[in-house]
Amino acid sequence: MTEEVHALNAADERFLDAAFERAVASLEHGSIPRIEDLLEGRENLRAQVEELLHTARQATVIAPDALPVVPGFVLQAEIGRGGMGTVYLARQETLAGRRVALKVLPATAALSPRARERFLREARAIANLRHPNVITVHDVMADGDVCAYSMEWVEGASLAQLIDFLRTKMQRAPSTGTTRDSASLPGEPKLADVRELLGGAVGVERDTYALFVSRIAVALARALGELHRAGLLHRDIKPSNVLLRRDGTPLLSDFGLVRDVDGTITQAGQFVGTLAYASPEQLGGDSDALDARSDVYAFGVTLYEALTLHLPFDEPRGGNLRSRRRRENNPTGMLRLIEGRRTAPLRAWNRRLPRDLETIVLKAMDADRARRYATADELADDLERMLSLQPIRARPAGLASRSLKLLRRNRRRHSRRGGSPAPGSVGLSGQADPGYEHPAPLRAELSGARPPAG
Repeated sequence: MTEEVHALNAADERFLDAAFERAVASLEHGSIPRIEDLLEGRENLRAQVEELLHTARQATVIAPDALPVVPGFVLQAEIGRGGMGTVYLARQETLAGRRVALKVLPATAALSPRARERFLREARAIANLRHPNVITVHDVMADGDVCAYSMEWVEGASLAQLIDFLRTKMQRAPSTGTTRDSASLPGEPKLADVRELLGGAVGVERDTYALFVSRIAVALARALGELHRAGLLHRDIKPSNVLLRRDGTPLLSDFGLVRDVDGTITQAGQFVGTLAYASPEQLGGDSDALDARSDVYAFGVTLYEALTLHLPFDEPRGGNLRSRRRRENNPTGMLRLIEGRRTAPLRAWNRRLPRDLETIVLKAMDADRARRYATADELADDLERMLSLQPIRARPAGLASRSLKLLRRNRRRHSRRGGSPAPGSVGLSGQADPGYEHPAPLRAELSGARPPAG
């Protein structure tokens, strides 16, 4: 009996691409994935999955002290590693030893047409963008088994490094008692702390830390809007993918998960991204449901963490500040957490934060994407209104909105249990209201003065 030859269709190609990504991710975390786990029951693809696992194992086994050779560059040190390449600090020999960040696809991975094409598409996605707040690509190389691209070297730190620095500094600082629920929580960061880390002249002398974050958020939202207008989604907005120059200028970086709006760069059917910042629709694994609002959600979570030094599902009460969100290690568990828990308002962590800023961030990261900002530019517009003391378009969720959200959540929960919805606590989200008039000036809040109690 002649064995039937299975021709790969588009769905098979997408599945194999996702399986390769999962294999690389597992290997980088020190575990060897099982063929059966990668197959997920698709026995007709066993030979292809075995081949891609072999390629993935070769691609991720690199000695720490073994720097690759890239013609025209002298590699000096590894500064970052991900599923689709390693980033090195390097000097470009042809331009007087200019320092660059060089992202290199391992030679063994470059043998995979899927991995190579995705890597080059990432490089082209960044290179085609021209925005002062998007990392600049200098050169793209694809010659033989060498696949790499050089980017500007940024003197400064990532937003994630700044958050970690401030978090450590605040934990060592005496309590200011500025939170409603716990006098044991630390006070707010100062702009001087940012200058200390970056080593440059950051912001305006009278700026508060919240104002600094708001200003860089405007620039980043505009950059994200430019990405979306180019027909691309980032899909991995998070603090470690935001770089800060020494003067505080922010740059959007790491486009390894970027995709066209039609889904042709990275593939559908599997979760890709970072769990702690991914939107509910991204956690669901349906790439067809993703649009600009999915990036807006991740950007909202990033702003929340930058402003409060906590992720949305940290608990302000009880002294246990370990994030439940970080403990969730799979998309399904994270999705249940988002649907089943209330997001702590930003001012639960710091009562000095402007109420309008809290409203803007919570609207951006609303679990219901229909209530988020439709575009990153709309988010930037509202931030600029706040900074110029103009009425913002977003509204805090009213009783009706919160009750509806609760009803939907309970209906889902009790439909699974066979029971009836019951009343309980409600969530907090941002809701647009075109008839909204600003209730009071923000000048005192934006200058850092303590707001009235209540």
